[in-house]
Amino acid sequence: MAPDLKEEDSVDVILKDSEEPLSLSSPPSGREIIRYEVKVNRRNIEDVCLGCGTLQVYTQHPLFEGGICASCKDKFLETLFLYDEDGHQSYCTICSSGGTLFICESPDCTRCYCFECVDILVGPGTSERINAMACWVCFLCLPFSRSGLLQRRKRWRHQLKVFQDREGRKPCGDIQDSVCVEETASAGAEPFGNIDKVIEELGLFEGGSGSAGGTLKYVEMSRMS
Repeated sequence: MAPDLKEEDSVDVILKDSEEPLSLSSPPSGREIIRYEVKVNRRNIEDVCLGCGTLQVYTQHPLFEGGICASCKDKFLETLFLYDEDGHQSYCTICSSGGTLFICESPDCTRCYCFECVDILVGPGTSERINAMACWVCFLCLPFSRSGLLQRRKRWRHQLKVFQDREGRKPCGDIQDSVCVEETASAGAEPFGNIDKVIEELGLFEGGSGSAGGTLKYVEMSRMS
């Protein structure tokens, strides 16, 4: 169960948007362009990729209001179900970057956020304020939906499911599953009918040939670095 938070709790840490002036003449480099486009050029954030700042938006980000380009969309799908040993996601929930991440401390949440995302989308200095908190609850778990430029989508769980089914190569029946199985067997055919042969060819049996005479070796899957 998520912590009992009132809207006024941690407002100075989470909700306060930066009042730092942005230059009207020189657009910033990198992902800082996101704030510039929205604050200075008055561009709709749905027309800016939250992952990299490009205006070449492919579709909308499923969790937060904002766009996502084709490259960032592919990266998002590749990292969506990758988790560390502690059960939390290995990559940022917004931009899919790795490195040092803030971990949501709500018991039912596994999501993480990078320093750059919170500083750009919520406001400069937000990462320092979050880092100083004893317990931090993320932008998908807070009772209020907006933090700076970061606006949680309504029905974001449903939006994520729709996004995965539409854009993913292997649609899932349940977005919580970390492994998705694509049904490829034709009608009347036996699924995985040659699985013993395939496994044997891969050298995954030990102590015999086939499932009748051997056991499967343990194969450790390494996560993306």
